[in-house]
Amino acid sequence: AETKNVALEKVEELEEHVSHLTEKLLDLENENMMRVAELEKQLLQREKELESIKETYENTSNQVHTLRRLIKEKEEAFQRRCHLEPSARGLESMGGEALARVGPTELTEGIPPSDLDLLAPAPPTEETLPLPPPPAPPLPPPLLHYQTSVPLPHLSLVLLLLWC
Repeated sequence: AETKNVALEKVEELEEHVSHLTEKLLDLENENMMRVAELEKQLLQREKELESIKETYENTSNQVHTLRRLIKEKEEAFQRRCHLEPSARGLESMGGEALARVGPTELTEGIPPSDLDLLAPAPPTEETLPLPPPPAPPLPPPLLHYQTSVPLPHLSLVLLLLWC
């Protein structure tokens, strides 16, 4: 009978211990579920941030590409102008020398007066005036905690672009 009582007490003690462990297990499972939910929420937020960064990067890359193309076009136009100016000055000086050798009356002989009006320099029209440069593209939004590996144009090229 005494052994039976000791065994019953031991069973009761073990049942109490199992109950306590079951309760602790449920608490841990609830904590883990809450932690998983929080991590999933953070993951969704990071995915949204990543998508935003990708869009910003793509927009910035497009703008850099456009700026590089504009700079290249401006640089080519500048180079053409630099190469043409000495030739134009040479032609102007040759034309001035020819005019000095031949008098103005000799140049206009045989040309009807109505045609002489065509030789007079015309006032500049709106068509001959140079067009203003196109407006600069809008600046991209600031990048947060993200650096791009795309090199930006050199400052001298940007200044050249603005100068022309």
